[in-house]
Formats: sequence, structure tokens, C-alpha cells
Amino acid sequence: MKYSESISEFLKFMRTVHQEYNIATSQEADAEQATQDLLHRLELDEDGSEEMIKIAVALRKIRRERREAKDICICLKPLIEWLPANGTTLRSLERLLGEVRKAEKSTENREYRNRTSILEEALKKPEEVTEERIPLIKNILLQVHNIGGCDAEDLYSEGWDKAVSVVIGIIEEETGVRIEEVLD
Repeated sequence: MKYSESISEFLKFMRTVHQEYNIATSQEADAEQATQDLLHRLELDEDGSEEMIKIAVALRKIRRERREAKDICICLKPLIEWLPANGTTLRSLERLLGEVRKAEKSTENREYRNRTSILEEALKKPEEVTEERIPLIKNILLQVHNIGGCDAEDLYSEGWDKAVSVVIGIIEEETGVRIEEVLD
């Protein structure tokens, strides 16, 4: 869900509060008049039991409709009273909604332009093994192999860090590329 939707729904509600309040007030007044019509009929006319039952059912229905309308008025009245003093707040929320929508739009279909060549370097294919490079590669592999394995009495037995340092030293010496160049 977008954050702007919540703000928008609130502002939409606030724009309709007066209209909903006026509709509910009108419905309450109409129901009150209908109630009076029904009560006067009961008071002034001599109806039989069948008509009186129909009037009573109608009275019950109209009183429930009146109650619903009155409850809406009761609930909306604090908002109606709040609105005139807080118009500035609502206009501020309208501006806020615009800013949030703008921010949300900026995060959609985002494009990034590289500032360095790191991606090209990282994704570049390794140099192909050429005939002239084969002796260099073989020499490096032979030197690393000769350092020894897990049961070696010298370098590897002194620890992994020491062995890695020796391998890096061999590669630096054979290729002329320093570890600092790689780490920069």
C-alpha cells in the first residue's frame, strides 16, 4: 500500500464530512416529521387493530432510521466543529499529500547511473589464457602446490593467514601486480 493512499482517504473523508453531516441532519428531520405524522394518526384517528399494527411497524422502522441519522450527526459534530479552526492544517495535509506522492513516484521505475567503472571491471571476463601466459600460470600453481597441504610442516601448519600471505606474495612476484592495487 502506498502511504499517500492513507492521507488521501483521510482528506477525502474530511472533504465529505459537511455533506454527510447535512444528509444525516436532513434524514433525522425527515424521520422526525414522519414520526409526528404517525403519532398524530394514532392520536386523532380511530383505526382498527390491523391498521394500528401497520402504523406501529412503520413507526418502529422510521424511529430506527432516525436513530441511525442522529448517531451519525453525533459522531460527525466534533469534526464539523473542528474544521473551521483547522483549515490551515487541512491545506498543509494537502501539500503533504503532494510531497508524499512525488516521493512515491520518484521510487518507481528508478534508474541509476554508474559513477565509477567498478561494474565493468567486476563483470569483465578474465583475460584469456594465451600461449605466453601458460608458463607463468603453471609456475604460480606449482609454487602454491609446493607450499604444502594440511599436514605440511611449514607454512600451512603455521596457520591459514600465513599461507594466504605466502600465496599472495607468490602471485605478486610472478605477475608484478601488488595486492594494494587490487584493494584500492
